[in-house]
Amino acid sequence: MHKITKSVFLLSLLTCTTNAFAEPEILALLPLSGGAAKWGESIRKGIQLALESSGIKVKFEDHENKAAQAATAFEATSGTPLVGIISFGSVTSLAVAQKAQDRAISMVAIATSDAIQKDRPYVFRHMLSSNRTAELILPEIQRRLLKRIALISTTHDGMNS
Repeated sequence: MHKITKSVFLLSLLTCTTNAFAEPEILALLPLSGGAAKWGESIRKGIQLALESSGIKVKFEDHENKAAQAATAFEATSGTPLVGIISFGSVTSLAVAQKAQDRAISMVAIATSDAIQKDRPYVFRHMLSSNRTAELILPEIQRRLLKRIALISTTHDGMNS
């Protein structure tokens, strides 16, 4: 991982929080099994690489891309002093976003739904929403005077929202 990206990643997790612990721990809620496991494993490896030699502990929890499992894994940490949460997926991130906000824990959601960070200053979404993507693409479509556009869409909730 590029050094600047690594620094931004660490800062986004650690400097936003009001909590300071001698041994900071981050909860990573990822799909480590099931249909989205390839993305979860890739993100897990990226987190490990980014935090290598940082002294930050990461607890990886498999949510199988299911909201209820993400919420249960988060609730199981109620006695753990967390400084951050990383969550993958819109539905699973939505299941824990308000809980993270209520506990004043910084959260980075790798997800597309705009609702995840709305009115939640402790929650940061690390992905462009569909609306923002359209705002960026529209001027180019108009500049090129395109009359027909092919659309390829995914079938998950975040992109469809």
